[in-house]
Amino acid sequence: MNKMRFRFSTIAIIFALVASFILISCSSIDDEKTDIENGNGIAKELSSLNITHDDRRLVRGTPFTFKTAGVNTDLIVVDNLSDKSVEWKVTKSDDTDATGVTFVDGINNKNEVKINFTNAGDYKILTTLTDTTTAKKYTGVKQITVYASASGKTVASIIHDTPKKGVMNFKAIAGTDGTGSTSKTYKWKVTKYNSMDAISGIIEADTALNTTIDFTAQPVGKYIVSLYAYDGEEQIDNYEGSINISDKENFSIAIGDNHTLIADINSDLLYVYGVNDNGQLGTGNNDNITTPTILKNSNVRFIKQVSAGKNHSLLLAGTGEDIGIHQNYKIYAWGDNTYGQLGTTNDSTTLNVDTPTVVVEMEADEEPEAGGVNSDDMVIPATKYFNGIGAGGDQSFAYSNYKSNSSSKRVNSMLAEWGRGEKDTIYSRIPKYASEGPRGGVQKGTVQFLAVGVNHIVMRYTWAYNLASFGSNSHGQAGKCETVGMANGNIPYCDTIGGDISTGGGNYHYPGYRPSGFNPLYTHYVFAPRGETGTWVAYVDNVPLAAAGDSFSLLIRNDGSLYSFGKNDKGQLGLGNDTETGTKTKNKFQPIKVFQGRLSDTDVGDKVTRKEVIVDIATGYSHSYAIDKEGKLFTWGDNSKGQLLSDPKTDTEFSAIPTGITITGITKILDIWAGANRSIALGDDRNLYTWGENKSALKLLGVEEVGTDKDYHSVPIKMMFPLADIGH
Repeated sequence: MNKMRFRFSTIAIIFALVASFILISCSSIDDEKTDIENGNGIAKELSSLNITHDDRRLVRGTPFTFKTAGVNTDLIVVDNLSDKSVEWKVTKSDDTDATGVTFVDGINNKNEVKINFTNAGDYKILTTLTDTTTAKKYTGVKQITVYASASGKTVASIIHDTPKKGVMNFKAIAGTDGTGSTSKTYKWKVTKYNSMDAISGIIEADTALNTTIDFTAQPVGKYIVSLYAYDGEEQIDNYEGSINISDKENFSIAIGDNHTLIADINSDLLYVYGVNDNGQLGTGNNDNITTPTILKNSNVRFIKQVSAGKNHSLLLAGTGEDIGIHQNYKIYAWGDNTYGQLGTTNDSTTLNVDTPTVVVEMEADEEPEAGGVNSDDMVIPATKYFNGIGAGGDQSFAYSNYKSNSSSKRVNSMLAEWGRGEKDTIYSRIPKYASEGPRGGVQKGTVQFLAVGVNHIVMRYTWAYNLASFGSNSHGQAGKCETVGMANGNIPYCDTIGGDISTGGGNYHYPGYRPSGFNPLYTHYVFAPRGETGTWVAYVDNVPLAAAGDSFSLLIRNDGSLYSFGKNDKGQLGLGNDTETGTKTKNKFQPIKVFQGRLSDTDVGDKVTRKEVIVDIATGYSHSYAIDKEGKLFTWGDNSKGQLLSDPKTDTEFSAIPTGITITGITKILDIWAGANRSIALGDDRNLYTWGENKSALKLLGVEEVGTDKDYHSVPIKMMFPLADIGH
């Protein structure tokens, strides 16, 4: 029995050892497989190869060089083939055999080969590297397109309407080698970025130069749009680019005298077009551009905001690094620098800059301004911490909201400016702290926006009286009365209620200049609307939005009411005609109500006929827009270039009365931008539209459609944009 037990125990031990060996072996195999799958160890590092070639555009009949390269060159050196072998193969894109393919100088054990293609088309290049020491194989695959010729592309470019999660229209722009010939056909394809799987969103005209693609059911993100051109059965060309689809549009748009900037924040793209005589388009030359074109510059990334002056441009962009209340953004400028409005150099000989150039950074300033708050709350940060920008005329501005170094850690704000000063002087060629802003250069609370006109600026604070202004008050655009009295030692009031002073005084309230008769602490606050405080004039508050044109201003209050003040020679204040003379009312030096907004029984002040609740406003030189909460657009002011969406030749050249506008095919207006004599709006179909002055030879509206070769266009035209590079 003991022997039997020993014998059975021995057998059990042997079986256990064998089982353990098998288990360990299997475990090792599984572990190795897991390591490979998870990227642990050398096997995964070497499991894929890159294939490169020496020219982006491959053409039939010309040998091109292809080369293998390891993903991690520290672990694999494909140039040293002493312990490796390399095989090459070419197939069609669908993995079928390729004909007319020749390996020049052979393919035996080379990590670099020359291949000549007799036929144009789509191909796959495959390479296999075998490590002769370990017998492991590593592969690489590259898809390529071989074209019929190196010059004269069938498809020059592809344009599309506004990117959106919905139905989009695409149009191919003809090339120089016979696009449109009856012998040519076309095929569209859309794939998710970094994926070979095509989406099924092409719903119209698949074989034509125009197509419609529905992104409604597709996830947000980047897509590749491709168009293939065929001559009979032979593919002769293709064009491809990328597009970013988002749930909601996000644009920053700036309209200068004769140039326009459209920043698609979601796609991080900046489109430019218009006149470029001062380099205001930032393209590195002075060539005008007649359609929106992507500005390709390494500084144009992480875009936050754009702004345009008369002939110069500003961009707030950078790394996007979040460091609390600050954003690590820098300001870039380009265009006309006659008055130092670019802020890129103190050199007076630099009159134009034609590429985005960083604005000179300012060092932190810990010196408090007279009349300001505690000195430890007055620390001013460097330029890179700016939160917003504004340009107008020949001036530039920027503001920063930052935490003080005091124990209170209160949020303060400051303003910097540069460019043209009072009466054609140069205020500063580099950013300079505004020495005479509300409470000095620094204000408790944060700045929410800058509205910069041609010669004045209004800005919103979140503390105390929340609308400040400075600049020219020649027509009342800064919201100050020409003649004032003083009440209680510091509260100014209008001697003529409503500020109906027709002559104007030409006062300039640039920082550093104070006319007599104003209390130093309150000079720059906009007066309250007429009638709200009886005879006494306080300061306007509860203002979430303002806009500034050429010597006039608009503002919205929290109740949706709209007010205007300043110049009124074209009826841009929207106050109607004088009942006695039948002419436009005079300039206004104090905000006057135009739209009632949400009126309650306790409201005081003027009660006007228009009851709409206004949610958005915009101004050009002398024309005005308002959008109510229902998405209805109202227009008034100058119409000499069709700004009011009516033909001045058959209608009127100006209107002093706000008029509701209906646009064919658009139910609501979601957003609007204006500048000079041009305008851009976002419709509820989620497309951008433009109208106004076109200057036929210059095509300022940025559209090439039939009927736009005239001085103005009073009917909105849908805008189109080019595909971005795939690598963007």
